[in-house]
Amino acid sequence: MAKFYCYFCKYHLASDSLRVRNQHNEGKKHKLALAQYYTKYLQTRPEEAQRILRVTVSVEESPPVPAQLKAQTEGVEGGGSA
Repeated sequence: MAKFYCYFCKYHLASDSLRVRNQHNEGKKHKLALAQYYTKYLQTRPEEAQRILRVTVSVEESPPVPAQLKAQTEGVEGGGSA
């Protein structure tokens, strides 16, 4: 039986079944690892993250952007060109 590897948690699951993966994905440690990964990605590459969000999520379905993250990305978008 093949194992499933979670890149966010750096963890091998004992089984590759859908039930086991869903149970893992609903866990607190996985959600924290996922949030940390994407927070780091958004902070290091905000323009790329925004481009990906525009491509993959329609404007009507997009979740509201937290105020702290919005402030960080506006600072990057607004300045930098001479």
